[in-house]
Amino acid sequence: MASVLAERTRISRVIPRWLRELSLEGRFLVFSLLVLLAGALVIGTWVSRAISDGVLSRSAATSALYAEAFLGPAIHEQEFDEPFPPAFVEEMDALFVSTEFGEQVVSVKLWAPDGTLRYSRAPELIGRQFEVKGGLADALEGEVSSHMSNLEGTENEFEARHWSRLIETYVPIWSPEENEVIAVAEFYELPDELLAELSEARLTGWLIVGSATLVMFLLLNGMMRGASKTIRSQNATLNQLVALHRSTLALSGETRAAPALQEAVELSTQLVKARYGALAIVDPEGRIVDFFTTGIDDETRARIGEPPEGRGLLGELFRTGKRLRVQNMQSHPASAGFPPHHPEMTHLLGVPMVHQGRVLGALYLTDRLDGQPFTAIDEEIVGMFATHAAVVVQNARLYDEVQALAVESERHHIAREMHDGLAQVLGFVNTKAQAAEQFLRNGDTGNARHHLAELSEAARQVYADIREGIIALRVQSGSGRSLRQVLEKYVEEFRQFARIDVEVVWELDGEELDISQTIEVQLMRIVQEALTNVRRHAHARSAVVTFARQGETVEITIADDGQGFDPERITRGSWPQFGLQAMRERAESVGGSLEIDSHPGQGTRVSARFPGALVQKDTVRQ
Repeated sequence: MASVLAERTRISRVIPRWLRELSLEGRFLVFSLLVLLAGALVIGTWVSRAISDGVLSRSAATSALYAEAFLGPAIHEQEFDEPFPPAFVEEMDALFVSTEFGEQVVSVKLWAPDGTLRYSRAPELIGRQFEVKGGLADALEGEVSSHMSNLEGTENEFEARHWSRLIETYVPIWSPEENEVIAVAEFYELPDELLAELSEARLTGWLIVGSATLVMFLLLNGMMRGASKTIRSQNATLNQLVALHRSTLALSGETRAAPALQEAVELSTQLVKARYGALAIVDPEGRIVDFFTTGIDDETRARIGEPPEGRGLLGELFRTGKRLRVQNMQSHPASAGFPPHHPEMTHLLGVPMVHQGRVLGALYLTDRLDGQPFTAIDEEIVGMFATHAAVVVQNARLYDEVQALAVESERHHIAREMHDGLAQVLGFVNTKAQAAEQFLRNGDTGNARHHLAELSEAARQVYADIREGIIALRVQSGSGRSLRQVLEKYVEEFRQFARIDVEVVWELDGEELDISQTIEVQLMRIVQEALTNVRRHAHARSAVVTFARQGETVEITIADDGQGFDPERITRGSWPQFGLQAMRERAESVGGSLEIDSHPGQGTRVSARFPGALVQKDTVRQ
């Protein structure tokens, strides 16, 4: 894996940055253009060479015809194994003076099969023997060959003095009686006409190759654009599906509406590629109670002022419960205009959030980034988000109702405990009063005073219990205050009432973080029960309530410096077993746990832990 990553890194460094930053379509077009250009270069070069070979072959064929027409009869009469007669040499020289042959051919050589030069326009070369190779060797094998010569050989001294390059053609001379080559005629022609013809042919060839390459590039470009459009469309659909899936997960997993609704308006705005988006929640009377936006910065929002009240086009969505697609918001009959400092908006797409026939709010977007009006597809996408948002709003409301019922149930539970305790104490008081009365009748004042003292102690105890219960009812959760405010208020009143030094230590920011209300109710009751035990039984002078977190686990600890006890030696139904069991059941009822650490003479430590209870408060509302 490391070697693969290293290879990819090396390749990425070789590829220019501008090319890496291109889209897939752009990179394909660049690479296809390079491949086509390379192919065109190879093909064009091959075609150009083929044209040159063809033209030279045609030149060779023409030279062979010249040789046959002008030299054939005279040459066939000569013997090449000995020098030519002077008359034949003069006849050959005369061919280059005012003849059609001389206009086409500027020089001629006649070769014997052994490489001896029998005729040349340079007399000093006649009779010399040269190495048989190249075109001369091919001609002796019966092939006609032609090429452009730079006249660099020794045998070309005469031609090199007069010209820089010539077309050199070797033509075999066949014996009329026998099927064999008896000599070779070498012709030199001026290249101007041939070069012009070659240039024109090559230009035509390159134009054909270039045109074919351009057509192929345009066809590939068109095909790639079509494929890219399809891929982009499929990717957009995939992104929409992924976003919808994410939104569904977010909405279904949130018990509080704000984060999910903010994400819903942001995702729908991104998918539709709109400039602005907003989501409004209304109460049963149609008044906006929550408002979430995206696309407007904080400064602009502050300059606009208060959120809308639900008039104009927004009110139209709430009143009719029907979708709106408006191309010009200002010209719509229901438009109420924009407040000062509000951004200009033209196109509107609004979808009401309806659940079981009730309009809970509306999700609406304005002005696509491309300036085009909203489409039916955009409307369906926003409609799906609006449906999910309606579900989460309804779920959040149901959740709030359940939490309110839980708080109310806890209040009734405390009241019932107070009532049951008071009834027991009143029964005890009645028994003690009757006993004291009877002892007084009998003149036993000592026992009468003893029972009256117990009666007085019971009255003080019931007074303390009732006052403690009233404090618990007064500072219960669900009052709109944070957990920190509720807990510190309770501890402050308990400290004054019980005259025990109780300190609250926060190892996290209790104002910025919150827990679910169900856990908060049980947590507060565990704190109250633990401090009640400290007051009643621990004989403690001080206690510390510590609120901490480990990851997403909430931990609250109540530690005192009282007399402590041995958890292994307490009996079922006695204190503190009964109170400890009640606290343990409360913690476990919401997925938590409770631990007790106590030793005689060393105080008691009660620790309650609630995994996964800590959640971020709503800080994204806009």
